[in-house]
Amino acid sequence: MEVFALRVHIRPFDPEDLEQITRFWKEVWSDPVVAGDFCFPTEENVARWQRYIMKVHENDKNQILVAEANGELVGYIFFLNRADFPLETRYAWAFVNELYVRPAYRRKGIATELMKEALDHLKSIGVAHVRLNVMISNRAAIELYRKLGFRDYSLRMQAHLTDETT
Repeated sequence: MEVFALRVHIRPFDPEDLEQITRFWKEVWSDPVVAGDFCFPTEENVARWQRYIMKVHENDKNQILVAEANGELVGYIFFLNRADFPLETRYAWAFVNELYVRPAYRRKGIATELMKEALDHLKSIGVAHVRLNVMISNRAAIELYRKLGFRDYSLRMQAHLTDETT
């Protein structure tokens, strides 16, 4: 059996990537281990998310990065530089909204490379503090983030006030 080297290239998102990363986004929001049950990838939510991604891209082309492996898109990271945060803070900060790698490409260092590229960019523009949220059930992501220097900072909690959970 021949083993081919996986060549990974991280680059800024291009609007031509929108349909592919939309498929990735739908996978994220369809997985309760990763995303919980708060939002669903309905047609309306997909359209809203796409408009939001394009707006972010128009404002700063470096806030969405994609990973290509052997010529195909296999993941992305979406983060926000919060330089426009209206309150005075101790640090210039950013927030990682989403990180996704296709299942067949996981545990190959791609998520690490996406995170490192994003963190390098943020550091180069003066960001000193990065936050993200992760589902407690997503042990693999928690392990990755800890390896990259993230530490437990807060605990986000929720309560359902009705019997309905859908």
